[in-house]
Amino acid sequence: MSVNLDLEEKDLTQVTRILRKNTEDKEAFFAFHQYGGDPSESDIHANKEGLIRYAADLLEASISVTPDNRMLELSQEWLYDNGHFYFNNIRLIDKSQYESEQVEYKITWKDKASEYGCFAMILFLILCTIIGLYIIVDYAINLAF
Repeated sequence: MSVNLDLEEKDLTQVTRILRKNTEDKEAFFAFHQYGGDPSESDIHANKEGLIRYAADLLEASISVTPDNRMLELSQEWLYDNGHFYFNNIRLIDKSQYESEQVEYKITWKDKASEYGCFAMILFLILCTIIGLYIIVDYAINLAF
């Protein structure tokens, strides 16, 4: 099985070399943009050379994976400067490890108290507005008569 991995690594290295040879950093354009407040409202702005160059960077990162080297750094030298964010590193983990790292958020008493506090504040403001309007109308009626 390790022989297949060696062959695969050689193939990936060759593909990476070909991709880099056929694209120029000056022409490559690749940037991540977020046009809303939510990560689902993100997209990539890129040209063909930028996509090829980013694919080559990812392939190169996959080649350098070893059991000891699980954090890989991505080159940012050629990325578009006006992108909204960048991915500096790739952290390699197993799917089971990823799923176990996901923390489920549990609602605490402070969360509930803040909800009730906000509701109480809105109710208080509405009540103050009604009382204020009643006083103004009552004063205007008393002045008129």
